[in-house]
Amino acid sequence: VRNIASYKALQKYDELKGLLRFSGRYVFIFSILVTLVFAYVAKVWLFSQAEYVIQLAMWWGMTLIPFLALLNINASILRGLEHVIHARLPGVLIRPGLIMLGTLLLFFFYSKDIGIAPVMAVNLGATLCALALGIFWQRGFLPVELTEGSHKYEIGSWMRSAVILLVFGGVQTFYGQIGTIMLGILGTAVDVGLFSVASRVAYLLVFALVAVEIILAPVIARLGATGDRVELQSVLTRTVRGAFLFVLLPSLVLIFFGDRILVFFGVEYSAG
Repeated sequence: VRNIASYKALQKYDELKGLLRFSGRYVFIFSILVTLVFAYVAKVWLFSQAEYVIQLAMWWGMTLIPFLALLNINASILRGLEHVIHARLPGVLIRPGLIMLGTLLLFFFYSKDIGIAPVMAVNLGATLCALALGIFWQRGFLPVELTEGSHKYEIGSWMRSAVILLVFGGVQTFYGQIGTIMLGILGTAVDVGLFSVASRVAYLLVFALVAVEIILAPVIARLGATGDRVELQSVLTRTVRGAFLFVLLPSLVLIFFGDRILVFFGVEYSAG
């Protein structure tokens, strides 16, 4: 997202063209290799004695991995081009909607006992349709200058950024689960259950911050690349204030009425 927004702002179209080619090919090839390794491990050790239905679901699920990876890359490219809504629609709305529609059609016209294969086939078809739509939008939003000229690869810079983001993502994922892990070590299963429900309710507040981050990331990258510090400071100040005001009221509701909200999940959860 950062590199695409920066290259576009600085009109480095050779680097932008190279990044688009490299990211698509690298992610697709790497995801296929990961899928093949996991398929071998699953076949030999994990699911060698599993039922046929479970194995079938596993194979269909692994078929999805490369295309889901490309869908995520497509969303990142569209975000970098500052088309956030178009970036989110294929994965968040189009694909789930097609899966739901396809499953309902199977239920009404095929059989009540659908089976795993048709449902997973619908999942794959919905993923391909969402990916095709995302690629269509991506081609339409790319600068026309990319149709001419050569491409330039800055693989070293890209890989360093990828490693940093990978480490940060892993730490962030671990940080999100550290509370549950520590409570499981120091407390009881009941404590873990109460904490899990309460933390997920509180996590609803983070959705607003995630939405802000999705929209703001390419803007920050563009302003940082062009050196417009005044506008960057203004955007950050207004964003932080707006996000604070947006989550303030829900936070107060959870602080003073959290136990009553948790009752909806069961009276015993109010202790969370």
